[in-house]
Amino acid sequence: MVINRAMIDETLKALENNIKLIVYKNCGHSPITDRTDDLLKEITEFEKN
Repeated sequence: MVINRAMIDETLKALENNIKLIVYKNCGHSPITDRTDDLLKEITEFEKN
């Protein structure tokens, strides 16, 4: 699924503090596969806060 930046910004605004935008450079469309360790670290840190 491809979405535009306006849709991302709208979602970020709607969910306020309950969301975090993560952008990985040089990553394909599947960070779960391409950057598993980095993504798990981000999720774990987000859940702690």
